[in-house]
Amino acid sequence: MARRFPNAAETAEEIRRRASAADAMVPPEDRFLEPDECDRMLDKAGRLLDMSGFSLSSVSARNAYSDLKRNVGEAVNRIRLHNETLGKEKGAEAGRIINPVEGRDLDERQLQAIATDVRSRLVVAGAGTGKTTVIVGLVKYLLATGRARPEEILALSFTNASVNELAARLRAETGEEVKVSTFHSLGMGIIEAAEGSRPIVSKMEMGRFVSDSLDILSEVPGYLEDAAEFISLSGGERDESSFGSWEERTAWYRHSPLKSQKGESMNLSGEREIADALYFGGISYRFDGPGAGFFLNGRRIRVLYTGMGADGEPCRWFLKNRPNAEEEYLKELEKKRKSAEAEGCRVIEVAAGERLAGNLRTLLEKRLEAAGAAFSDIHRDRLEDMVGNPVVRSQLVSRLSSSLILLRDTGKPPEEVYPDGEPGAERLMLRSLRKLLNPMVSAYTEYLRREGAVDFSDMLNLAAEEVRSGRYRNPYRWVIVDEYQDLAGPSFRLMKELRASSDYCLFCVGDDWQSIYRFNGSDVGYIMDFESHWGGAEVLRIERTYRFSGELLEASGRFIMRNPRQIRKYLQGGDGNTFLEGLWVRHSGPPFPELSDILGNLPRGASVLLLGRYTFDEKLLEYPGMDAGDSGDDKVLFEPRPDLKIRFLTVHRSKGLEADYVFIINCRNGLLGFPNLMDESPLAKFLMAGKDEFPLAEERRLFYVAVTRAGRARSWYWTRSRNPRSRPRCCHL
Repeated sequence: MARRFPNAAETAEEIRRRASAADAMVPPEDRFLEPDECDRMLDKAGRLLDMSGFSLSSVSARNAYSDLKRNVGEAVNRIRLHNETLGKEKGAEAGRIINPVEGRDLDERQLQAIATDVRSRLVVAGAGTGKTTVIVGLVKYLLATGRARPEEILALSFTNASVNELAARLRAETGEEVKVSTFHSLGMGIIEAAEGSRPIVSKMEMGRFVSDSLDILSEVPGYLEDAAEFISLSGGERDESSFGSWEERTAWYRHSPLKSQKGESMNLSGEREIADALYFGGISYRFDGPGAGFFLNGRRIRVLYTGMGADGEPCRWFLKNRPNAEEEYLKELEKKRKSAEAEGCRVIEVAAGERLAGNLRTLLEKRLEAAGAAFSDIHRDRLEDMVGNPVVRSQLVSRLSSSLILLRDTGKPPEEVYPDGEPGAERLMLRSLRKLLNPMVSAYTEYLRREGAVDFSDMLNLAAEEVRSGRYRNPYRWVIVDEYQDLAGPSFRLMKELRASSDYCLFCVGDDWQSIYRFNGSDVGYIMDFESHWGGAEVLRIERTYRFSGELLEASGRFIMRNPRQIRKYLQGGDGNTFLEGLWVRHSGPPFPELSDILGNLPRGASVLLLGRYTFDEKLLEYPGMDAGDSGDDKVLFEPRPDLKIRFLTVHRSKGLEADYVFIINCRNGLLGFPNLMDESPLAKFLMAGKDEFPLAEERRLFYVAVTRAGRARSWYWTRSRNPRSRPRCCHL
C-alpha cells in the first residue's frame, strides 16, 4: 500500500500543535535546571522543528511553521538563560541574607555563583577576584538558609597554611566550626576510620630522595653515561624533527640556540648529540658551524650530520622553503663531501633517520672505530662535572622527581603505565628517561618497604580504595574545593569515590590561568575539562579583580589567552592603572643600577616583590647596598631605603600574594632561564588527564602569575635589549 502523506490542513494543524508545545516549554519558575535536564529540554525543542514526512508547500503550513520556529527559538532562549536569570534573582536574595561578607558586600557575579544551586559548580575566578571570600560567603549562605549543617560541609585545600586561614575566616564569619582539611589529612582520616590505625607517612621529600639516589647510582657502571645521554636529549625545548622547514627551525633557535657540553651554539639536536658523544668519548674535535660538521683534531676525519631520513629521502626540516629544495639539499651535501675529501679528510656520516631510530651514538662509535678513531674510556671526571654542575643537576633532579611523582600518582606498577611514545625523538627521550628511572623506582619502593611507610600518593590511593570497598562512607552533603586548578590524579580519584559512596553537591573555585604546579602532579585538565570529569555542571565566572587594573589587566589577559586551551574570561578592574614595563638592562649582569634607581624613587613604605624563576636567582641580588638576608629569610634590605618592604620569592611561592611593585629579575633565554625550556617530565603528556600541548603552556601561566602580583602600581620584567627580536622568550610567549 502506498504511504499516505498528511494533507495541507493536517500539516498545518500538526505544526500549530507543536508551536503550542514549544510555547508551553517553560522551566520551573523557582528551581535551577541541572545541566543534563537543560540538555534534554533543548533536545526536545530542537526535535519539534523536524518536519520529516510533512509537506510545507501550502501557505497555511508555511505560516504555521514560521510561528513554530519563533516559538522554538523563544523556548530555547528561555531554557538557556533560565539558570543565569534565576541566578541573578537568587543572588540578590542571597546578598540581602549574607552581606557584608568579611566587611564587604559581594558583587553580583560572586552572589550569583553562591546562589546557583546545582549539583556540580565550577567557579572560574581570576587573579584578585576574591576566590576565598566567595567560599566564605557560600558557607555563610548554606548555614543561614538551613541548606546545610556545619557537620555536613567539607572544605578542601592543598596546604596547611591555606587550610588554617580558611578555617579561621569561616569561624570568624559564621561562628561555626566547619571541617576544613587538606586532601592528605582527609586521606589519613579515612584510612584511620576504616582500618582503626593511622598509616606511617614518609617524610622523605622526592627531590631529596632523587638527589641522594643520583649520588649513589653515579657509582654504578654506565649510569653516568645514561645521565649524559638524557641530558643531551633534553637540552632544548623542541626537537629538530618537530619543525616543518629549515626557516621554522632557524627562527626558533635564533633566540635559544642549543648548547653542547663545550658551550658551542648549535641549532640541530643531532649535531649537539654528536658533539657530546665526542666530548665524553675523549675525542678532540673542532666544530665548524651548523651543517659544516666536526673536524677531529689530528685524525684527518670529518663527521657530518646529514638530513637523510630512514626512507633515504631528506627530512623536511633540512629543506629550505623554495622550489627544488630537495635537489638543492642533495647537491649541497655532495659539495660538503667533496670539500672534506679535498682537505684530505675521511668523511663519516650519521643521518637524522639513524638518530631518530636511537642509534646515533652506537653507530658513530662503530664508524669511528672502523676509521681508527675509537672512543677512549669515557672521561669520568667530565661526566661527574656535568652531572655535578648546579644548574644541570637542579634540572635533572627536577625532571626525575616529577617523573617519579607522576608514576606514583597512577597507583599502578610502572611497567603497566610507562609509555612507548611516538617513533622518533619522543621515543628516544622516553627510553633514555626509563634507564634512569628504573633503579630509582626500585630503590624508592624498597625504601618505603623498609620504613613500613606510605607516601602521599599511596595514602590518597589507599583512601580511595577504602571508600570504593565500602569500608568508609562519605558523611558530607557539600564538598567545597579551593584552588581547584591544583588538583592531582589521586585527589580527583578520592573525590570521585566519595561521591559514588554518597552523593554530594560539589562547589569548586579555581583559575586555570594560575595552574603552575604541573611539576608536582597538578593536572590543569581537571579544571579545563571540568564537565568531562564530573558530568553536567554550571561553569560560572567571576571577572572583577580587586587587585590590578588598566594596562597590566589588558596585557596579561591578552598574553595568557594566546593559549586556546585556557578558559576564556575577560577580567575587569577598578579605577586607576597598573603598568607593565620592560626594565632595560644595559649590561650582562644583574639588573643594577637600573633596579637601584627605581627602588630609590618609590613612595615611602611601598611594598616590593622581587621574583625569580628559581631559588638561586636570589644570587642576582648580591650587590652593594642590597642585603638579601640569611638563607630561608625572604626579606631584603635595600640600605638607601630601609622603609621599603621588600621580599625575594620564587614565582611559585608568590602565588596568592600581592605587592605595590613587582620586579621579575631573571627573564633571560637559555637553560634555566625564564621560560624554563625543559622543566616538564616527558611522562606528563601520557599520564595526565589534561592534554595541554601548547608550547611552554605552564611557563606562560607562571609568567602570568608573576606579573599579576602587582597591585595598584607597576610590574616590571627585566630585559637586556630594546630590540624585540633579541628579547627573552618570556616577552614573546
